[in-house]
Amino acid sequence: FFVLVVLGSLVMVNPRPGWTPAGWSPAQAAADSNAREFSSVGMLKTGQFYGLWLSYVAGALAGLMVIGIIKLFGADALQAKGSMTAEQAASAATLAAGVFLPLGNGLGRLAWGGISDRIGRKNSLIWAALIQAFVMFVFFFVGGVPWLLYIATAIVGFNFGGNLALFPVITADFFGPKSVGQNYGWMFT
Repeated sequence: FFVLVVLGSLVMVNPRPGWTPAGWSPAQAAADSNAREFSSVGMLKTGQFYGLWLSYVAGALAGLMVIGIIKLFGADALQAKGSMTAEQAASAATLAAGVFLPLGNGLGRLAWGGISDRIGRKNSLIWAALIQAFVMFVFFFVGGVPWLLYIATAIVGFNFGGNLALFPVITADFFGPKSVGQNYGWMFT
Protein backbone atom coordinates (compact mmCIF):
# COMPACT_ATOMS: atom_id res chain seq x y z
CA PHE A 1 0.00 0.00 0.00
CA PHE A 2 2.84 2.34 0.90
CA VAL A 3 4.50 1.73 -2.48
CA LEU A 4 1.24 2.40 -4.35
CA VAL A 5 0.62 5.63 -2.44
CA VAL A 6 4.14 6.86 -3.15
CA LEU A 7 3.85 5.93 -6.85
CA GLY A 8 0.47 7.64 -7.08
CA SER A 9 1.81 10.77 -5.42
CA LEU A 10 4.47 11.08 -8.09
CA VAL A 11 1.90 11.75 -10.80
CA MET A 12 -0.42 14.02 -8.81
CA VAL A 13 -0.35 17.72 -9.56
CA ASN A 14 -2.33 20.59 -8.13
CA PRO A 15 -4.51 22.45 -10.61
CA ARG A 16 -3.43 25.95 -11.57
CA PRO A 17 -4.91 28.76 -9.46
CA GLY A 18 -8.48 29.61 -10.49
CA TRP A 19 -9.07 26.34 -12.39
CA THR A 20 -12.62 24.97 -12.40
CA PRO A 21 -14.12 21.97 -14.21
CA ALA A 22 -15.81 22.72 -17.55
CA GLY A 23 -19.44 23.69 -17.03
CA TRP A 24 -19.08 24.14 -13.27
CA SER A 25 -20.68 27.18 -11.75
CA PRO A 26 -20.05 28.12 -8.09
CA ALA A 27 -23.52 29.68 -7.85
CA GLN A 28 -25.23 26.56 -9.25
CA ALA A 29 -23.17 24.26 -6.99
CA ALA A 30 -24.17 26.33 -3.96
CA ALA A 31 -27.83 26.32 -5.02
CA ASP A 32 -27.76 22.55 -5.59
CA SER A 33 -26.14 21.79 -2.24
CA ASN A 34 -28.40 24.16 -0.30
CA ALA A 35 -31.51 22.68 -1.94
CA ARG A 36 -30.98 19.33 -0.25
CA GLU A 37 -29.15 19.73 3.03
CA PHE A 38 -30.26 17.46 5.85
CA SER A 39 -28.96 17.29 9.38
CA SER A 40 -28.71 13.81 10.83
CA VAL A 41 -32.02 14.30 12.65
CA GLY A 42 -33.70 15.45 9.42
CA MET A 43 -32.20 12.58 7.44
CA LEU A 44 -33.40 10.02 10.01
CA LYS A 45 -36.95 11.27 9.45
CA THR A 46 -36.93 10.32 5.76
CA GLY A 47 -37.95 7.05 4.17
CA GLN A 48 -35.04 7.35 1.75
CA PHE A 49 -32.58 6.90 4.60
CA TYR A 50 -34.14 3.63 5.70
CA GLY A 51 -34.36 2.31 2.15
CA LEU A 52 -30.70 3.11 1.54
CA TRP A 53 -29.73 1.76 4.96
CA LEU A 54 -31.45 -1.58 4.25
CA SER A 55 -29.72 -1.74 0.86
CA TYR A 56 -26.39 -1.15 2.57
CA VAL A 57 -27.14 -3.85 5.16
CA ALA A 58 -28.01 -6.39 2.45
CA GLY A 59 -24.89 -5.65 0.39
CA ALA A 60 -22.61 -5.58 3.42
CA LEU A 61 -24.05 -8.79 4.88
CA ALA A 62 -23.37 -10.70 1.68
CA GLY A 63 -19.75 -9.57 1.68
CA LEU A 64 -19.23 -10.07 5.40
CA MET A 65 -20.79 -13.53 5.28
CA VAL A 66 -18.40 -14.61 2.52
CA ILE A 67 -15.42 -13.03 4.30
CA GLY A 68 -16.31 -14.99 7.42
CA ILE A 69 -16.77 -18.42 5.85
CA ILE A 70 -15.04 -18.54 2.47
CA LYS A 71 -12.04 -20.53 3.64
CA LEU A 72 -14.14 -23.18 5.39
CA PHE A 73 -16.82 -23.24 2.68
CA GLY A 74 -14.26 -23.45 -0.12
CA ALA A 75 -12.30 -26.25 1.56
CA ASP A 76 -15.47 -28.26 2.24
CA ALA A 77 -16.98 -27.68 -1.21
CA LEU A 78 -13.77 -28.50 -3.06
CA GLN A 79 -13.13 -31.63 -1.03
CA ALA A 80 -16.76 -32.79 -1.32
CA LYS A 81 -16.45 -32.62 -5.10
CA GLY A 82 -13.92 -35.43 -4.73
CA SER A 83 -11.22 -34.12 -7.01
CA MET A 84 -8.96 -32.73 -4.26
CA THR A 85 -7.37 -33.96 -1.09
CA ALA A 86 -8.10 -32.09 2.14
CA GLU A 87 -4.74 -30.31 1.91
CA GLN A 88 -5.26 -29.27 -1.72
CA ALA A 89 -8.77 -28.04 -0.96
CA ALA A 90 -7.51 -26.05 2.04
CA SER A 91 -4.80 -24.46 -0.11
CA ALA A 92 -7.27 -23.54 -2.86
CA ALA A 93 -9.72 -22.09 -0.32
CA THR A 94 -6.92 -20.09 1.28
CA LEU A 95 -6.07 -18.69 -2.16
CA ALA A 96 -9.70 -17.64 -2.62
CA ALA A 97 -9.80 -15.99 0.82
CA GLY A 98 -6.34 -14.46 0.80
CA VAL A 99 -5.96 -13.33 -2.81
CA PHE A 100 -9.18 -13.24 -4.83
CA LEU A 101 -11.48 -11.76 -2.17
CA PRO A 102 -9.19 -8.86 -1.22
CA LEU A 103 -8.21 -8.25 -4.83
CA GLY A 104 -11.89 -7.98 -5.81
CA ASN A 105 -12.56 -5.80 -2.77
CA GLY A 106 -9.83 -3.32 -3.65
CA LEU A 107 -10.75 -3.17 -7.32
CA GLY A 108 -14.43 -2.75 -6.45
CA ARG A 109 -13.71 0.32 -4.36
CA LEU A 110 -12.05 1.93 -7.36
CA ALA A 111 -14.27 0.65 -10.16
CA TRP A 112 -17.72 1.26 -8.67
CA GLY A 113 -16.89 4.92 -8.12
CA GLY A 114 -16.07 5.29 -11.82
CA ILE A 115 -19.07 3.21 -12.85
CA SER A 116 -21.39 5.39 -10.78
CA ASP A 117 -19.97 8.51 -12.42
CA ARG A 118 -20.90 7.07 -15.82
CA ILE A 119 -24.25 5.36 -15.24
CA GLY A 120 -25.45 7.14 -12.10
CA ARG A 121 -25.58 6.21 -8.44
CA LYS A 122 -28.99 4.54 -8.52
CA ASN A 123 -28.17 2.39 -11.55
CA SER A 124 -24.83 1.42 -10.03
CA LEU A 125 -26.49 0.39 -6.80
CA ILE A 126 -29.09 -1.67 -8.66
CA TRP A 127 -26.46 -3.43 -10.78
CA ALA A 128 -24.23 -4.12 -7.78
CA ALA A 129 -27.17 -5.62 -5.89
CA LEU A 130 -28.29 -7.75 -8.85
CA ILE A 131 -24.79 -9.08 -9.49
CA GLN A 132 -24.27 -9.79 -5.80
CA ALA A 133 -27.63 -11.57 -5.49
CA PHE A 134 -26.87 -13.75 -8.52
CA VAL A 135 -23.41 -14.71 -7.27
CA MET A 136 -24.70 -15.47 -3.79
CA PHE A 137 -27.41 -17.68 -5.32
CA VAL A 138 -24.94 -19.70 -7.44
CA PHE A 139 -22.15 -19.84 -4.86
CA PHE A 140 -23.24 -23.23 -3.57
CA PHE A 141 -23.18 -24.69 -7.07
CA VAL A 142 -19.84 -23.25 -8.19
CA GLY A 143 -17.91 -23.68 -4.93
CA GLY A 144 -16.63 -27.14 -5.85
CA VAL A 145 -14.74 -25.95 -8.94
CA PRO A 146 -11.58 -24.02 -8.03
CA TRP A 147 -11.57 -21.43 -10.82
CA LEU A 148 -15.32 -20.79 -10.37
CA LEU A 149 -14.79 -20.43 -6.62
CA TYR A 150 -12.06 -17.86 -7.31
CA ILE A 151 -14.24 -15.88 -9.73
CA ALA A 152 -17.30 -15.92 -7.46
CA THR A 153 -15.19 -14.90 -4.46
CA ALA A 154 -13.61 -12.04 -6.41
CA ILE A 155 -17.03 -10.81 -7.57
CA VAL A 156 -18.40 -10.84 -4.02
CA GLY A 157 -15.34 -8.89 -2.89
CA PHE A 158 -15.74 -6.51 -5.84
CA ASN A 159 -19.33 -5.70 -4.90
CA PHE A 160 -18.58 -5.55 -1.18
CA GLY A 161 -15.83 -3.01 -1.87
CA GLY A 162 -18.28 -1.15 -4.08
CA ASN A 163 -20.52 -0.52 -1.09
CA LEU A 164 -17.73 1.49 0.46
CA ALA A 165 -17.40 3.56 -2.71
CA LEU A 166 -21.09 4.05 -3.49
CA PHE A 167 -22.80 4.72 -0.17
CA PRO A 168 -20.79 7.74 1.03
CA VAL A 169 -21.48 9.51 -2.28
CA ILE A 170 -25.13 8.42 -2.35
CA THR A 171 -25.48 9.78 1.18
CA ALA A 172 -24.08 13.13 0.02
CA ASP A 173 -26.30 13.10 -3.10
CA PHE A 174 -29.49 12.42 -1.17
CA PHE A 175 -28.86 14.38 2.01
CA GLY A 176 -26.33 17.06 1.04
CA PRO A 177 -22.58 17.45 1.35
CA LYS A 178 -22.56 19.76 4.34
CA SER A 179 -23.30 17.07 6.96
CA VAL A 180 -22.12 14.03 5.01
CA GLY A 181 -19.61 13.06 7.71
CA GLN A 182 -22.31 12.74 10.36
CA ASN A 183 -24.95 11.43 7.99
CA TYR A 184 -22.69 8.74 6.56
CA GLY A 185 -21.86 7.69 10.12
CA TRP A 186 -25.56 6.85 10.54
CA MET A 187 -25.68 5.14 7.16
CA PHE A 188 -22.61 3.07 8.05
CA THR A 189 -24.30 1.60 11.13
